[in-house]
Amino acid sequence: MKIKNIKLINTKASFEVGTFQFDNEGIADVTPDEFAETVLKLPNFTRVEEKSDSKLVEIGVELDGKTETVEVTEKELDELIKDAVPVVDESMSHEALDAIADSLISEDRLTEEEYPRKKAKKDKVKAINSVE
Repeated sequence: MKIKNIKLINTKASFEVGTFQFDNEGIADVTPDEFAETVLKLPNFTRVEEKSDSKLVEIGVELDGKTETVEVTEKELDELIKDAVPVVDESMSHEALDAIADSLISEDRLTEEEYPRKKAKKDKVKAINSVE
């Protein structure tokens, strides 16, 4: 069972039943499930729902100015969302822009050098919106 604890990002945690590596999102595959259920009772731990390869969801897709409905699996939708870059504008706070940039930097889609952290909103917006 996959569990998450953002306080354990990129950390190994040792328990009586074994050692578990938490990834860059704070997610680890914990077995046996009975042990994972016990860990979930501790503060800051949550269950990660597995995405299905078979369950279909409908999404709206804009093609040539027309919106069409298509079906994708939950995993495909998750990948589409992960690869998407949000369109930002100057109405957003510096903190929100910095958080989006930090996410893009952690995914190696933007570098610290490309992001003008101490400059005006318009420069931050330009940097984020230039990511493909």
